[in-house]
Amino acid sequence: MPKTGSTPGTNPSLVFLHGFLENKGMWKKIIPAFTDDFHCIKMDLPGHGEATPLKGIQSMERMAEYVIRKVEKENIKAIALIGHSMGGYVSLEIARMRPDLVKGICLYHSRILPDETELRNARIRGVQAVELNKRVAITSTMRKLFAEPLHSKLEDEINLHIESALNMRTETIQSCQLGMRSRRNNLKAYLSVEKRLSILGEWDVAVPIKKEMELLESFDEDYVLLRKVGHMSHIEATESAVSALCSFTKTL
Repeated sequence: MPKTGSTPGTNPSLVFLHGFLENKGMWKKIIPAFTDDFHCIKMDLPGHGEATPLKGIQSMERMAEYVIRKVEKENIKAIALIGHSMGGYVSLEIARMRPDLVKGICLYHSRILPDETELRNARIRGVQAVELNKRVAITSTMRKLFAEPLHSKLEDEINLHIESALNMRTETIQSCQLGMRSRRNNLKAYLSVEKRLSILGEWDVAVPIKKEMELLESFDEDYVLLRKVGHMSHIEATESAVSALCSFTKTL
């Protein structure tokens, strides 16, 4: 399990969890900003990057158990989670399962509540689309994650992400879709964590921004709205992403 930065100490270890169709490499421009003050951990979630897929449905709970085992193996007693998209869903499960371990949680282009009916149906269509034509389905999905006004500027990056995602097994892609579709409501787990923050993107079509902001405001929760970015601010606006994440780590 790749580790950088200071050794575990007063501060909780930062655990960075990537999103669906991604891998631990997504954090390469982000983590260096935190290694002076934190022991940083990144890992590939099951079926992504170099990690072996789980058998059966890759539920958020099972992926959370996978992360917990990795952390416990390192004898780490306190963590703060930074989860991008699906990594945020996994982070919420970890917080629910191990409140004694989790001292902070940052949902980075992610959301608290489970899928509504419309999105649950879209997950099924996504499973079917990958079966019919994997390249077309992955290309369509990945391009939507980047804000459309930035496509021409980021064409090379988008294509690299598409080719990387195509290395994943079709069965794993489908399994993760079903796992995200069946995730539970973890609002209680989110609110139970002492230090927490949500980071959203103004042009993010993968997260229902208005609904998420309304939810957070209803509980008087802090959040950061990054302007003129989509779902991939670590690439679209790296400095702004680092600044937003620093606003979370400074509270730890």
